[in-house]
Amino acid sequence: MAEEAKEGRTGLWFALLGILCAAAAGAALWLSTEAAAGAEALDRAKRDYAEMVRWRPAVEDYRKKQTGTRGPSDGDTLTFLSRKASGAEIPSSLLSIQRNPPLKTGGWSEESFTVTLRGTKENPVKRDAVVNFIRLVEAERPSIRVKNLQLAFAGDPLSTAVLTFSTFEPATGAK
Repeated sequence: MAEEAKEGRTGLWFALLGILCAAAAGAALWLSTEAAAGAEALDRAKRDYAEMVRWRPAVEDYRKKQTGTRGPSDGDTLTFLSRKASGAEIPSSLLSIQRNPPLKTGGWSEESFTVTLRGTKENPVKRDAVVNFIRLVEAERPSIRVKNLQLAFAGDPLSTAVLTFSTFEPATGAK
């Protein structure tokens, strides 16, 4: 009887060993497929990077050309702001644009313009028109942003709106 128990245990050990070997083989197969997928992803990333490096000079040239053509000047920015105001359906009778003195701080030069919209009882300043004006300016020239915004409400429409648009550039001679 003792020998029959030993034989049962030996068979159990062989069965357990067989299960462990099958599990190890399955794990090895799974790991090899994951490694192959990882190698394929690495190769794809290397190809994408090589193509990106190949396109980089063309993209940099394009960006230089885009930023080079948008340098603001007195008349250019003033006419640009007045065009965008008329595009936002703001009547020219409500509009006044004033150039502020340039500011130089810490290697940067700030050029700013104050736009004042004064409504009347017959012709108030519409909120949507102000929002569209800001959207049109900032969408076409991302270098120009609203720095200050003051709104005076007269019920639903606005009685006055004062907007300060600023653009920042490196100061000439700054390192």
